[in-house]
Amino acid sequence: MKIGILTFHFGNNYGAVLQCYALLTVLKQLGYDPEIINYVYRFLPDNRVRRIKEKIKFQIQNGRIFSHFRKRFLTPISFAIKSDKDWSMIGIKYDVVIVGSDQVWRYKYTDYKIKHYFFDFVPDGIKKMSYAASFGVGEFEGNQTVIEKIKPLLARFNAISVREKSGVEICRSVFGFDAVHVLDPTMLLQPEQYELISGEKTGKLKPPYIAYYFLDDHEDKMKIIKEYSSKTGIKKFISLLPKKKDFSYFMPPLLSFSDYTYPSVPEWLYRISNAEFVITDSFHGTVFSILFNKQFLCIGNEIRGLSRMNDLLTLFGLKNRLITETNFVFPESRIDYSPVNQILAQEREMSVKFLLKAINL
Repeated sequence: MKIGILTFHFGNNYGAVLQCYALLTVLKQLGYDPEIINYVYRFLPDNRVRRIKEKIKFQIQNGRIFSHFRKRFLTPISFAIKSDKDWSMIGIKYDVVIVGSDQVWRYKYTDYKIKHYFFDFVPDGIKKMSYAASFGVGEFEGNQTVIEKIKPLLARFNAISVREKSGVEICRSVFGFDAVHVLDPTMLLQPEQYELISGEKTGKLKPPYIAYYFLDDHEDKMKIIKEYSSKTGIKKFISLLPKKKDFSYFMPPLLSFSDYTYPSVPEWLYRISNAEFVITDSFHGTVFSILFNKQFLCIGNEIRGLSRMNDLLTLFGLKNRLITETNFVFPESRIDYSPVNQILAQEREMSVKFLLKAINL
């Protein structure tokens, strides 16, 4: 059975590429023939200066890092979709199409292109479903006009699943459809399966160390790391991003390119899996902390979407690991991963059953 996956595979972001890898891998393990639908929407204004800036940033920071991972692990992939004709051709190519995971249904990110992520280009005879699609935040960001355009598209879906409990409520109250809550694809794989990727890391970091992964830098977050370091006596902390994420586009660095180079995906996984403790403000940073059974703290970020963190941590009974930059208390007890892993195993089984049932409806 040929399955097309529409997701954010193109993002130069660890969570984006790993969730795509995970869903692709699971579908292959289940005996299907999946392929990534190669649609790249950059969410950028048609502005020449902005494109030049992004190109510089792309080349210096992380372009080759993520491109290498995509070429090796995110295969097969369809031809690039660049026109309405391409959409019409891709729409009849598969037996089943799946949208998700990641924030594919967040209007802030997809804007007027959101209709593609509800399969406006796919004919009625082809099965349509979502797997762990996310609205990103606790409410739908589009207006009533957008909602009315999406409703008839969503009505054509054979099965709907979302990544957050809040997404279940959005589907029900905003669009009038029932949805199933499932795990992020990355949690469908066993930790050992990621060793096939992280095992490529040849260097070694000497533990113990605190690994931190911040999508948004802030002085208060570094204070949290230093305070925890003082509390535990762990003096070494390792960043999972470059030393300097930002620079002047008008005066790009000439010699210190290493400061702007992202760790490879294997390196990123390796640094989390071997850390004594992880501090992060990232959804997938939190996901992999749980998968690798790490002691961790998650710093909530309301702008990026706090409901994602709330739902994830509540599911596993880890709500006390969620703090904010200005109001935090370090949990006194360590995480007991026995009940967490039991919940994970149960949720993994239910999520895979949803996939199988939805594909074979």
